[in-house]
Amino acid sequence: MSQRSSVLARLADGRFHSGTEIGHSLGVTRAAVHKVARQLTKAGIALECRRGLGYRLDPRFRPLALAAMTEYWPAASLHQIELLEEVDSTNRYLLRQADRGLDIHGHCCLAESQTGGVGRRGRTWVSTAYSNILLSCAWRFDATISRLGGLSLAVGVAARAALVDCGLETVRLKWPNDLVCGPRKLGGVLIELRAQAEAPTLVVCGIGINGYIAPGQAPLIDQPWTDLEHELGVVVDRNRVAAALLRHLINLFDDFARHGFAAWRPVWERYHRDTGRFVQVIDTSGRHIGGEALGADEHGGLRLRAVGGIVTVYAGDVGIPHEPSD
Repeated sequence: MSQRSSVLARLADGRFHSGTEIGHSLGVTRAAVHKVARQLTKAGIALECRRGLGYRLDPRFRPLALAAMTEYWPAASLHQIELLEEVDSTNRYLLRQADRGLDIHGHCCLAESQTGGVGRRGRTWVSTAYSNILLSCAWRFDATISRLGGLSLAVGVAARAALVDCGLETVRLKWPNDLVCGPRKLGGVLIELRAQAEAPTLVVCGIGINGYIAPGQAPLIDQPWTDLEHELGVVVDRNRVAAALLRHLINLFDDFARHGFAAWRPVWERYHRDTGRFVQVIDTSGRHIGGEALGADEHGGLRLRAVGGIVTVYAGDVGIPHEPSD
C-alpha cells in the first residue's frame, strides 16, 4: 500500500488526526505526512487542515474497503475482488492478466483513480479520484460471441437494479450502454471480449458510475452529466454502491449463461428511456438514421420505425433532436 493510500485509510473515519499521530502509526515523519496531504489536495481530494487538530477527510472521499463492502454484501468475501489505488483502466488491467495466461474468471477489480479510462468508441472517461465507481469484472462464458448478443444491455439492467437498491429510482437506460437520469449521463458500460472461433468467450465488463464530479473536472466532460450526490442529495457511500453492483453483476452473469438476453429483454425495454420517442442514430459508418425507437431485438440491436420501414441498428450513438440539457 502506498503512503497516499495509507494516509487515506487512516483518515477514513472522518475524524481529525494530527500529522504526528498519522506519521507514528505509519512509521513515517510528520513532514512526509504533510507532503502526502499536499499531493492529495493537488489531486482534488478535499482535506480539511486545522492548527492543533490536524487533518480530516471530506466525507465524499471515503476510500473503498473490502471490509465495508462485505457489511453490505456478506458474499463479497467469497469472490476475488481487488482494490487498486490507480490504474490506466480497470478493463485493461484485467485483460493484461488474461493476455499473460492467467485465469481471471470471476476476478473483479475496482480503482480509486484511472489515468486512461475510456468509454464506448474510445472516448475519454473523466472521473474524480476517490469519489466514483470504476469497476471491472471478468467472466468466462461457454458460448461463442454470437450467443452473447444483448449482454451489454442486460448489464445495464443489473446496474440499474443496483442503483435502485441504493435509493436512486429515477435512473433509466439509454441504448446501447448508458445509465441516465433525464438527459444527463450518470454512468456507462463497456464490454470487451477475448475469444477464438470455437472456444469459450472471456468477457471483461467495465462499469463506471459518477459518484461525485469535482467542479474543476466538470468542464472536461463533453456531454450533459450528473452524479449520485446530485441525484440523491447526499454523500453516497461508494462501498454500498460497489457491493450492490458486484452482487447484481455476478448474478446476471450466472443467469445470462443459462438463459441469454431473452430473460432480460423485457426488463430492459421497461426502463429504456427512449421507447416511443423519435431519435437520431449515427451508426459506425457515419450514417444518420431517424425514427421512432421501438425497443431491442433478440440480439440487443435497437429497432427503429423509420421512413422506409423497420430497421435495426447494432452499433451507434443515439440522440434526441432538440433535447434540453436540463
